[in-house]
Amino acid sequence: MKKRWMSGTLALLLAGTTVASMMPAVSVKAEGNTATGTTYYVDSNGGKDSNDGTAENKAFQTLDKVNELNLEPGDTVLLKKGSVFEDQALKFAKEDSGTAEAPVRISVYGEGNRPQINTNGHGQWELN
Repeated sequence: MKKRWMSGTLALLLAGTTVASMMPAVSVKAEGNTATGTTYYVDSNGGKDSNDGTAENKAFQTLDKVNELNLEPGDTVLLKKGSVFEDQALKFAKEDSGTAEAPVRISVYGEGNRPQINTNGHGQWELN
């Protein structure tokens, strides 16, 4: 009886495996925003505004280049540590902030002191 039950179970398992392997693969598209965004690098010492800003060795030099971008949900702007941005400011419109699921992020990269943004009166601040 035990042998018969075991061979029946193995036959069923083999049949199930064969049928499952014959099923066609179906691609599934996830709902919602799955974009990861673009990362932009800014280095006041080693960057150039003629670069595209999408890699550490292709960093922008000024925040003005960041301000010219049309930032999309999920984008990230990284400021190099040790950078000093004189007479500059980051200017973001509300539409540049991304979405709740994919916000635009501002952070740092590299080693050293945190970057400094010295607007020296060149920034525009609005109170709500």
